[in-house]
Amino acid sequence: MAAATNLLNNPMHSGFSAYFYESLGGIKSSVDAVRYKVFTVNPQFPTQIIQKSVKVPTSFGYIHNNCELKETNFTMNLVVLFNTQAHLVLTEKELASLKINGIAFETFQRENKTQIINNSTIIIGSGDYKIEFFKIKVWRVIYGL
Repeated sequence: MAAATNLLNNPMHSGFSAYFYESLGGIKSSVDAVRYKVFTVNPQFPTQIIQKSVKVPTSFGYIHNNCELKETNFTMNLVVLFNTQAHLVLTEKELASLKINGIAFETFQRENKTQIINNSTIIIGSGDYKIEFFKIKVWRVIYGL
């Protein structure tokens, strides 16, 4: 992780760091609550990538996010640090198939009083989560040369 930390401290590599953590890792700090007190989780999968792992350094510790996409089955192991909050961004179809820690989301929501914003963003507090849902992977086709 020292290499990634050095990238964050080097202005020449800050664009790469932002792309790595925010796009590939899907972790982005909130504008309203800086320093990852509140952060958004929305990992993107370019066509060549099916598995990724990021460890985002914050003033609270490291946010861990390990994701894997097999066909349409998406699995994410996410660590939300003590006294922080994650906003998990999903589509309505992804939300319909969502399981958290092996429990259907409707049950998890009742048991944990989990909030939803705009019918698709789940707010989760501190903890270790295994998040699963169906995700359609977009395949790009390039015609010609």
